[in-house]
Amino acid sequence: MPSYTLAFVGHGFMATAILKGILDNELIPPEKILVVNAHNPAGAEAFAREWGIAAGPPEALGEAETVLLAFKPQGFTAAAPVYGPHIGAGRLVISILAGVELRDLAAALPGVHLLRAMPNLGLSVGLGATGYTPGPGVTPEQEALAESVFSAAGVAKKVTEEGLSAVMALSGSGPAYFFYLAEAMIDAAVAAGMDRASAEALCKQTMRGAAALWGAEEVPPETLRARVTSKKGTTDAAIRAMEAGGLPAAVASGMRACMARGKEMRKEFLGIEE
Repeated sequence: MPSYTLAFVGHGFMATAILKGILDNELIPPEKILVVNAHNPAGAEAFAREWGIAAGPPEALGEAETVLLAFKPQGFTAAAPVYGPHIGAGRLVISILAGVELRDLAAALPGVHLLRAMPNLGLSVGLGATGYTPGPGVTPEQEALAESVFSAAGVAKKVTEEGLSAVMALSGSGPAYFFYLAEAMIDAAVAAGMDRASAEALCKQTMRGAAALWGAEEVPPETLRARVTSKKGTTDAAIRAMEAGGLPAAVASGMRACMARGKEMRKEFLGIEE
């Protein structure tokens, strides 16, 4: 039997968020978790001490049931020959590398089972939104483990690989859109005469309350919006002005740009021409 249930390759922000969800929910005992970083072994050792897990060299990946690739995607080409030879045949490799597709992973890491996932910032507070897609040969047990890793700190949904592009644009980058809207609302309130500290506090609480309302009811957002939007009232005037200003089209355009950039990253990082 493998010595470790899960091995992290890399220990950045997203790896930390995933690990926190696992440990907080007692999904995997800390002694069954490994972290590896061939380029920064001292950093891996410090990370391991902080979280009470093990650290080791690339060779230690041979003792891991599942390996999670959690480094920057531009490093994949250089990292694959360093780590790949030490991952046992038939073991599960989970990748959260944006722009690196299943076919790229399969070409660089032959003989393993592959699953791509696109998690987001909410993992760090137990409210992550992750889309994932398993590759050929992934067993039900392996898929269940991967799903549990991400759902331990939020919601995980199985999608097609094509759908992962939309996941990246929707939930992967979504927190940035949320904060961008908050910035605009706060700036508008300040321009209208409110002090910035009050504007930030009220905006934060408004968004927290709106999210809680949506989470408490199984209804589409337009239903909740309608409850706040009296015909010919102040909110109705605001929504109409935003529509006239092109807000829905701007959001759609931004999400398309996000998806297009994902394709460009594959070309840039892997040198692959479609």
